[in-house]
Amino acid sequence: MKLQIANVVIHEDQWVGETVLQSTFSSQLLNLGSYSSIQPEECSSVVSDVVLQDLLAYVSSKHSYLRDLPPRQPQRVNSIDFVELEHLQPDVLVHAVLRVVDFTILTEAVYSYRGQKQKKVMLTVEQAQDQHYVLVLWGPGAAWYPQLQRKKGYIWEFKYLFVQRNYTLENLELHTTPWSSCECLFDDDIRAITFKAKFQKSAPSFVKISDLATHLEDKCSETDENRIYKQCFSCLPFTRKKIYYRPVLMTVIDGRHDVCIRVESKLIEKILLNISADCLNRVIVPSSEITYGMVVADLLHSLLAVSAEPCVLKIQSLFVLDENSYPLQQDFFLLDFYPDIVKHGADACL
Repeated sequence: MKLQIANVVIHEDQWVGETVLQSTFSSQLLNLGSYSSIQPEECSSVVSDVVLQDLLAYVSSKHSYLRDLPPRQPQRVNSIDFVELEHLQPDVLVHAVLRVVDFTILTEAVYSYRGQKQKKVMLTVEQAQDQHYVLVLWGPGAAWYPQLQRKKGYIWEFKYLFVQRNYTLENLELHTTPWSSCECLFDDDIRAITFKAKFQKSAPSFVKISDLATHLEDKCSETDENRIYKQCFSCLPFTRKKIYYRPVLMTVIDGRHDVCIRVESKLIEKILLNISADCLNRVIVPSSEITYGMVVADLLHSLLAVSAEPCVLKIQSLFVLDENSYPLQQDFFLLDFYPDIVKHGADACL
């Protein structure tokens, strides 16, 4: 029940014949709670006891159904629970683990936030297969859209969502608040494992939990300081283990400038004539003592030699600039390697 008090100006509309109350700059709006929970002695500091008693008497005689409403317990921020979407109640804060299914941006629904106009972003989310709900991103939550879009179909943990009733569609919606947060869950996270198990029960072919994830849940509960599960060697498929080259930082020159380029494992293997790291200790032929590791050493020596033939590199650049367009960070990544400059020079870029 809400009561507006203090400096209320009364106007009489001569045309319609009604008495109209109009608020002023010093008016107050107080939420006193439901009828059954109001304690006059507790409200004496903010509203006159006589005024409050008159209001309660008026409500009791004119709107008796309000008198019969059960008292409602106020929600505490530190005791918010994770909920199942099918058990939502309006006007409460909740946490939820959800899968993002789809996105809708309403161009006609534009609102202002901190002086900027933003479009209404609506997510379709689910906790059970084909049972969809709406999550509306407001304020700071609207900035989540790019990262959520990149990981469509992933499982997310959302906190401090407000459950609101949509009277037009007659359903309940989740809305972000200024305190809301979101986190994309890893597949071996216990919350993601529990979420996927629901789909597995209803449709076994839809999602299968890996043996590693199940083992982590049941046996390998040891985590590091960041609450990330430590590696369980008994879960690894030792019969199919593979050794990879470690990523390196390669320096290249064109006669005038030198640039440091990051090279990932797969491209290192390509540069080394596709000799796998698993083969380095093997001999090339049974009757020979020459190993693939020796061949790799010769290849690296020839690449680093001063008289080495030039080659063409396909590079991706990443620049991070400040507000004045001054470069704060410059990174280069090798995308491809062409040792034959004559054949590939026209199709590759430096």
